[in-house]
Amino acid sequence: MTDAPVPSTVIEAMRPHRSLWYDVWAQFRTHRGALAGVAVFLVIILAVAIGPYFHTIDPTYLDYRAKNLGPTWEHPFGTDNLGRDMLAQTHEHRQKLEKRAVSRGVQCDQENDDQGMESEKLAGAQRVGGGLPDSLAGLPAKAEQQAADYDDASQQQERSKEEAGEGGVAPRS
Repeated sequence: MTDAPVPSTVIEAMRPHRSLWYDVWAQFRTHRGALAGVAVFLVIILAVAIGPYFHTIDPTYLDYRAKNLGPTWEHPFGTDNLGRDMLAQTHEHRQKLEKRAVSRGVQCDQENDDQGMESEKLAGAQRVGGGLPDSLAGLPAKAEQQAADYDDASQQQERSKEEAGEGGVAPRS
């Protein structure tokens, strides 16, 4: 008696069910670039969370003798033109950014509760975690917008000086 080939539908029915998220995770685990990105992201989050406990310099402290220093053991990122520690300022700004992202996630979660959208409500941790990458992704756009605002303000100042006659050009009489 010969064994007949088994149809593929029978073989698929015998396998345990796998979800879409399992397939995504299985593919993600094999992508070295994605894993490296997650590792860098987690290092940044941990450094911002625990960094101020190790680097205790006040970000607003002015040390005029340490103006425009490069990286040293005391100031790993160097200092600015007023002598403020750049690493301490980075920690302070990143903490504000993370707090803002968490508060936005909680606020969205509360709005979903208030509106009675139980079907669209995600888990709190998922919603809070989802706000952080959006905030980080918005940083370059924010810097670009600030640069554009600065350019607009400087052009307006130049125009007002020219109109007032302070631009080196004598006004017409």
